[in-house]
Amino acid sequence: MNPKSLLYISGHNPDTDTGVEKKVQDLCAVARRFGYSARVICHYPRTLSERRDMLRQMLDSDAGVVVLRSFNAFNLRCRRLLKQAKRQGRILVLDQPTPLASYMREIWGSSVSFGRKALSALRLLLNGPWGQRVFDRIIQYGNESWFFSLGNKSRTVLTGNGIDVSRMDLRSPLYGKPGSLRLVGVASSVSPWQGFDRIIKAMGMLRKKGSTLAVEFEVVGDCGGSHLKDLAEREGVADRVHFHGPRRSDYIGDLYSRCDLAVSSLGLFRKGLSTASVLKAREYCLAGIPFIACGTDPDFPSDVPFRFEVPNDESVEPIVDVMERFESERKGFADSQIRDYALEHLSYEHKFNEMMEGLV
Repeated sequence: MNPKSLLYISGHNPDTDTGVEKKVQDLCAVARRFGYSARVICHYPRTLSERRDMLRQMLDSDAGVVVLRSFNAFNLRCRRLLKQAKRQGRILVLDQPTPLASYMREIWGSSVSFGRKALSALRLLLNGPWGQRVFDRIIQYGNESWFFSLGNKSRTVLTGNGIDVSRMDLRSPLYGKPGSLRLVGVASSVSPWQGFDRIIKAMGMLRKKGSTLAVEFEVVGDCGGSHLKDLAEREGVADRVHFHGPRRSDYIGDLYSRCDLAVSSLGLFRKGLSTASVLKAREYCLAGIPFIACGTDPDFPSDVPFRFEVPNDESVEPIVDVMERFESERKGFADSQIRDYALEHLSYEHKFNEMMEGLV
């Protein structure tokens, strides 16, 4: 058994879950910089038997530290193997990407049959908080419910997602035309929980008020259907909402340089979340662009001046208020200060230290 060997076991699909795959690989790269030998076992297991086979590889490895992700309701059913790993002297860390209470809401909000929903919900309830008690540390990115937290609070660390600080440079100052406001929202796949529709509705409200503020919105990512385009037409702002489709990082970086304000998730409430660690917010921070967001984020205290927080609901007026006062409040911080915050608080090195502190 090697205390400086780390094994990351994840049940995601590396070919389709590219964001998760990058996070896992980046974390292991940081572990290597801290002197660990690190490797990944990952594929999407379709059966409980396949999950157990993944864990058996853990038992045959020399890893003193094992990180588990995407097992959710299967921890209790794999408990025998996890307990065996503990008896071998391994440190077990659970990387829990979504609070189980939110996962429960996702189950009931899915489009599958009622029978499948009930079976999945029952499995999650039976796993409960007990399936997590074998772990030495539980990494959470959002607040868990009281039920799923029972007996686990002392081993739980609430943190935010990390980011590879070398992935993006500080943007160039090509923005800031007086009397105008250019926003950018980026997502791999634009979905309702990103809440981009609230921005378009706010633009429509400004238009109806007869505001002279010229607002434009740049949307990057796969928008699927035409919902946002239809909304922009209804709000009378179709000529000011521009859809770029999926783009590469160099294109996005140039767009950041030409925009004043970025849009993080504005629809957390649609997933039943009040706290979340939104990956895109970390990229905005690294690029040095201020952003508008809703809900709370464990990495951003309420007094951070470049994160403009609006209510976590359907309201539009607070977004209009941010748009109208942004130019005057923008003078209170520089792009370099935003990036410095990312380097100090959001790097994978910082997150790895949080994960391992007190365990080794």
